[in-house]
Amino acid sequence: MAIRGVPSQREMTVAEFKEWLKQFDADGDGRISRADRDNSGFIDDAEVENLVAFAQKDLGMRISAW
Repeated sequence: MAIRGVPSQREMTVAEFKEWLKQFDADGDGRISRADRDNSGFIDDAEVENLVAFAQKDLGMRISAW
């Protein structure tokens, strides 16, 4: 069963992962508000790390630094 929005190619770099995340910018403001835990208006490195961990654990994706 495919999870909606999860790429069939589940290996990518962090840069590719950040690009893939842009599809979840619901209001088109360049931000993913739900992932912005500190409400700074941007997804910082720590928040990206949390998203990477979620994607790897819960979505079965493999994300590498390069």
